[in-house]
Formats: sequence, C-alpha cells, structure tokens
Amino acid sequence: MDQHSAAPTNKVVAATIGAALATIVIYGVEQAAGVDLPTAVEGAITVLGVFGAGYVVRD
Repeated sequence: MDQHSAAPTNKVVAATIGAALATIVIYGVEQAAGVDLPTAVEGAITVLGVFGAGYVVRD
C-alpha cells in the first residue's frame, strides 16, 4: 500500500479509538463491579478492542 500522506489510515484511527474505548469499558466494569481486573485481562480486552475496530474498518 502506498500512503502519500502523513495522515493515518482509517484502520489506524479505528484501532486507536478501539483502544480508548476498551480502556473506558475496563474502567466502567471495575467501578461498577467494585473489582480490580487482573492486568492480563485488561490487556486482553484492549487487544480485542484494537483488533475488532481495525478488522471491521476498511482502508
């Protein structure tokens, strides 16, 4: 793929938003349930959010 601009691709933007949303979801779950999720689970949720957002968005 030739990218002729410094602007990020749609997939990069989607993955970034996916990471932010995953962080918000993790925070919400921890606050609502009153639990502290293990770091590995938080990381896995973030990875799934990034993958999911990048997968569904077209370039």
